[in-house]
Parts: sequence; C-alpha cells; structure tokens
Amino acid sequence: MRRCRTPTAVARLWTDWIKKSSDTVLNASNSRLRSFKRAAERFWRLQPEVRTFFLGEITNPGERQTLQTIELCCNGSEVVESLSLNDFRSMPPFMLSGKNLSAFIRRAVADYLENKGSRSWTSDDRRIVLTSWR
Repeated sequence: MRRCRTPTAVARLWTDWIKKSSDTVLNASNSRLRSFKRAAERFWRLQPEVRTFFLGEITNPGERQTLQTIELCCNGSEVVESLSLNDFRSMPPFMLSGKNLSAFIRRAVADYLENKGSRSWTSDDRRIVLTSWR
C-alpha cells in the first residue's frame, strides 16, 4: 500500500485482498471484514436506481438516513436486492430507531450505528471503496 499514490489505488489493493481472502482469514484479521465483503457484494446486486442514488448522494447530509438504511440493509439477506429506492426511503423511521424490531436486529442496527454508520459520511471513501470493489 505504501507504493499507492491515490486513495483509489489503495482501495483497489484492499478490496482485491478482501475478495481473495477466505472468511477464516478475514475473521482472524478483523471480524468486520467478512461482513464488509458480504455487504459489498450485496450492494452491487441492488437495483440500479438504488446504487446510483447511493453513490451520487453519499456526502449529502439531507439523504444520510436513507444512505444509512441502504448500507445497513446490505448486511441483510438477498431480499433487499429487489427493493426500490422508494422502499429504502420509507424505511429509516423504523429501521434506524430499532422500534418494533427483533432484539437481534436491534443489536445489529446499534452495532452498525456505533461502528461505521455515524462516521465517514463527509468524504468520498465509501464511493471509492465500492467502485473499487466492482
């Protein structure tokens, strides 16, 4: 990575390593890497309008809750791949609050919000990493 001259070059190297690494290796390094791998793969299977919106609005604070909902749902099952942008726009009030969700889902939402859900929304790093993944 030291030889990389741009954030995109670093992201490509990093995402290539994650793609090639087994879940066992990723878990040994950092248990969140396996989750990222699954979420990045799921992101590229979302509806095109959802992906375009996410990548285009990534630093727009007015869309933060919808962006967080999309990112959070990428950690879920393949059912999210069929959701439209309007579906994602309707979800933040109950998804991000955790109300009326199972204890398991509430813990996952809280973990997401405490970890990465609240940081890095003012830079382009998410877009750089996701486009490097592709």
